[in-house]
Amino acid sequence: MGTSSSFKGPKNNSSLLPSWADNNPDYELAPTPNFPQDGNNPTSDNPDPTAPIAPGQPVAPPPKGGPKQPPSSNDDKPVDSPGKHSSKPRRWSDAKIAMSRFGSAPGNAKSLKNAGRSYVRARGGPQATTRSAGRGIGAVAGLGGFLGDVVNRGFNEALRNAGIQDCLGKPAEEVFAKLADQLAPAGGPIDEGITRKAILDSLCYLYDKLTDENGTLQPVDALGPNEVKEALLLATQQYIYQKWLNEVGIVLERKDVSEAELVDAETTIKEFVGESVRIAFKNVNVATFSFLDPSVTQQINSIFQETYTLIEQ
Repeated sequence: MGTSSSFKGPKNNSSLLPSWADNNPDYELAPTPNFPQDGNNPTSDNPDPTAPIAPGQPVAPPPKGGPKQPPSSNDDKPVDSPGKHSSKPRRWSDAKIAMSRFGSAPGNAKSLKNAGRSYVRARGGPQATTRSAGRGIGAVAGLGGFLGDVVNRGFNEALRNAGIQDCLGKPAEEVFAKLADQLAPAGGPIDEGITRKAILDSLCYLYDKLTDENGTLQPVDALGPNEVKEALLLATQQYIYQKWLNEVGIVLERKDVSEAELVDAETTIKEFVGESVRIAFKNVNVATFSFLDPSVTQQINSIFQETYTLIEQ
């Protein structure tokens, strides 16, 4: 047993981010997990990788009644129905082998689907994989609640509901920076870094949407339901994609492929995840979201689970 060199994560050009979003410390999305010889789940910051965050510990302390983490379970076994999945989770080595085969033929749709299926089953199925995404779900729910309040109740009320009323009258740059710190603080375990990157990518998308052709930043109130939904799609996609690559993507860098081929493989995975997320969001009305509505977390939890179900099919 042992560790290998850290997977650096997907390539990006951080110099294109606005200054307020460039405060995410450089972190390696791994160290690559230890893969025990018996093939069980890898170790991580959480002693049980399939377990959610402990009850009562949301990503950031929202106001009373605000979005919270999904309900936890002490059962670390897969909860998918017998027959659909083996009672024994697929070995992580299977997920690594499947990803390696995809890296050899990144244009092969069949190998991509097999890599996704092997990854989700290695984690115990869609429900168990969703439980392992508690931080991401809580942060996306918080972002969705805040943006829903912006659309329905106005920017000032959204700030109050999110507990960041000290940003009243402040420019969007400062508000977005404060919101990112509220939903996904910098530092901490690996999964917190993945969560923060997903939230920052989503906020950068909104920042770009609010900037007109003359470079003038429009009020946050200018955001509509379409922009909100796209932002939540992006945050969900980025979290699921980054987490998948962090856990088994090291095998792509071990392949004898060029930098361009590696980027192409990562892009294909990202698009595959994005298509699955978009299907899961199809009938979701984000305009009804509110930061003070705890059911938002359950809706985002369901979206994550449906996405993992699609990836596993």
